[in-house]
Amino acid sequence: MKNLNVLFAVLIVGTFQTLSAQDFNDQASASHSLSYVVPQIAILDIFDTNGNIHEPSFILLNADHGTATEAGTYDFTTMDYNSLFINYTSVVPAAAADLNHIDVSVSGTLPSGANLRITPQQPVIVAGGGDASKGVSVTGGVIFNNDNLAPKTLVNTIGSVYTGDGAHGVQLNYALEQVGEFTDFKAGTYNADVTYTISNI
Repeated sequence: MKNLNVLFAVLIVGTFQTLSAQDFNDQASASHSLSYVVPQIAILDIFDTNGNIHEPSFILLNADHGTATEAGTYDFTTMDYNSLFINYTSVVPAAAADLNHIDVSVSGTLPSGANLRITPQQPVIVAGGGDASKGVSVTGGVIFNNDNLAPKTLVNTIGSVYTGDGAHGVQLNYALEQVGEFTDFKAGTYNADVTYTISNI
């Protein structure tokens, strides 16, 4: 009988709590607050259509004998590479001052007597990804040499947009160009790191 009394008491308490939770003030409508949190986003990667590689670790500009097939000449135009695309996603706040941009920097050693020119094409945006004008490539590209390796802006005024993956976004062309006298151009292997950064700073 003692056990029965305990069980009965629990049932009474449970029933009382259920009744107490009802406010008996229900109406024909009800509402509540809802908040959305949309974070700022600025991410990118590099896609190489030569092999369909994400984040290629190595690009070779090879000045082989194809640059000098005729005695008395040297063709710098054979030392280029145009298979890279910058894919990016950008979500910016309403303030116009907070638009993103993509900078590029180079560290290491480049051949003397030559410039590395990185030229971006206008962005190609996947359907639904946003306005292609929300990301304006720098006309004519940017130039690096051993005396000028500081970061440079490659694409600016990037609003809320996603480019799509693969062969979308900003196509890049790398080219080695003669600068000054050819006397300074020396044979050898030169290594440099090229870094791309998207931010609003």
